[in-house]
Amino acid sequence: MKNNFLKFILIILVGMAVFIACQKEILDFVDPGDFSIEQAKSWFIKQNPEFIDLGSTNQKGMTIVAKPDWDIASRGKDIGYNYVETDLRTSSSVILMDDQTKKDWANVTKYEGMYASITRLVIRQNKKDKSIESYIMNMVPTKDWLVNNQERLKETHYYDLPNDYSGMIFINDMKGQFTNGWKYTAGKRTHNVTQNTGKSTKNSKEDCDTYLLWELFGNCASYYSCGEIVLDCNYYWAELVGSYMVCYYSEGEEGSPLGGTTGGDSPNVSAISSSSSTLDPTQTSLLEAALTQFRNFCDLFGKIWNVLTNNQVKIKFYMNPDLPHAAATYPNGDIAFKNNSDITIFNTEEELVHRYLQVTEGPTYNPLIKNCEFAAKVYQDYCSAYLGAHSDNYAYTFKGSQYLPTSIQSDYDSWILRMAYGEDFSIQVFNSFAGQFAYPDSPEGSYYDPNYIPQTLINDINGN
Repeated sequence: MKNNFLKFILIILVGMAVFIACQKEILDFVDPGDFSIEQAKSWFIKQNPEFIDLGSTNQKGMTIVAKPDWDIASRGKDIGYNYVETDLRTSSSVILMDDQTKKDWANVTKYEGMYASITRLVIRQNKKDKSIESYIMNMVPTKDWLVNNQERLKETHYYDLPNDYSGMIFINDMKGQFTNGWKYTAGKRTHNVTQNTGKSTKNSKEDCDTYLLWELFGNCASYYSCGEIVLDCNYYWAELVGSYMVCYYSEGEEGSPLGGTTGGDSPNVSAISSSSSTLDPTQTSLLEAALTQFRNFCDLFGKIWNVLTNNQVKIKFYMNPDLPHAAATYPNGDIAFKNNSDITIFNTEEELVHRYLQVTEGPTYNPLIKNCEFAAKVYQDYCSAYLGAHSDNYAYTFKGSQYLPTSIQSDYDSWILRMAYGEDFSIQVFNSFAGQFAYPDSPEGSYYDPNYIPQTLINDINGN
């Protein structure tokens, strides 16, 4: 009887050990510390609008928006980060391609059912501090790699690139603005990618090359056939959407998706940032990348940079998650960003223009006057138009016209282009647009002042 009792106890103990071992195996597999798809989805919904602006427009000029498809999201990880990546469902089909692909495959019927690029939402969690950021990843393979890997491309992920991948990776922020990029050759990152300034840029190891990015637009319809979903697309319109500089990648330079590098010196930040700035290393690297692009984007922005630094203007940069919009310049000259993903070239250049106008115009510059906000948009659009007018490889876009009534948007675009080709600035034309400028992020109490004279803008455009 005693022996039976001991056998019974032994069986119970063995069973418990097996159960505990199985539970440990299950827990190790699930890893409650991992970044789950539900966590990523919940974070993303709180941080972003329902639809994502991809920074593109269709044939009718309507913004192409996208929505994450969480049902097919996947997870991955590397040494420092957890990733959740998912496809985007778009209002219009968009395929990105390089110049060679566009030239060789000009017959649009050859695009039927073909994946020439991938655009996905990537959400990344820092394993150490648990901070989260999101960005849009565009993967544009070379024609030679794509020929043999059309189906394979569909299953390719940012966190697990094929060891033979050749092509480009473009990273955009959540507003469709380019922030960073790399060229891969046979699975290795070989070059950095920046937006083309329209100038001759050389690297110490080799000359930089120009890369033209095209978008092929179309409409797609899905239907069931033999139990499977078939996507039928009709592509009808190709447009040059960007020109980039592709320069030799220095070995050991670790790229950060939203711009900059994960460490090292930040000479531009040091030149203009005050000691009271509170950006962490990641935010500092993002700002360094944005400042580098700003000072080299166009001659006018280069002048603005020189005015600020030569006058030893120091700016306090910090994060303010309570901002109602992406970034802001305060009356005391401080500049704040809402999220890491908002530290982009577009937001940085606008805020630096505001700071420049504060310095050059003094008390006549008032952020409550809508004319001042409009003047900053004119600076940005003029630089884009000037590069487009004087460089065959630059595709310009305008930002100011989107805050004007539809009926006068084309008039505004034409005015900006005429100035880019040498027409003098007209205060009458400026006021005709400024009076109808409706910027949703203007501070409360903003008003239009017909007596405001943007003297600095006049001098800069007229070359005085």
